[in-house]
Amino acid sequence: EADREFTLIELMMVIAIIGCLSATIRAGLATSRNKGNDASIQSNLTTAKTQIELYFVNNNQSYGTAMALGTCPSSGTTVFYADVTTRAAIAQAAANSAGTVQCVVGTGFWVIQSPLKTGNYWCVDHRGGGRLRTSVLSGSPTACPTP
Repeated sequence: EADREFTLIELMMVIAIIGCLSATIRAGLATSRNKGNDASIQSNLTTAKTQIELYFVNNNQSYGTAMALGTCPSSGTTVFYADVTTRAAIAQAAANSAGTVQCVVGTGFWVIQSPLKTGNYWCVDHRGGGRLRTSVLSGSPTACPTP
């Protein structure tokens, strides 16, 4: 009985198949990771929304110091920084986002928007709920614009 051994071509075919499978799995994992980051952003901005409204009720019906549209602050007296839970939720959303988290607050309104890893933006505001948007905030928004 002759010894049966793998030929070089058979071994190369097995290695090529394993390489193709691992590339497919890696691509799927990247997509899942991005979707997970997006879900985290949405959850954190929902937490911020709830906490900001609690701050409003406990702060004499005020959202604190007004702020024009820009990067969410990392210091100061706006509701986005003055409230510890809001600050942490925005920081976590920023850590998972694909860019800059934007904030704006004024008398009777506030808006937060974060870019998502899978594209588009997630926006929350004083009116409640969250909204998927296709463009970055600009100008002087007082609420999340409709998509």
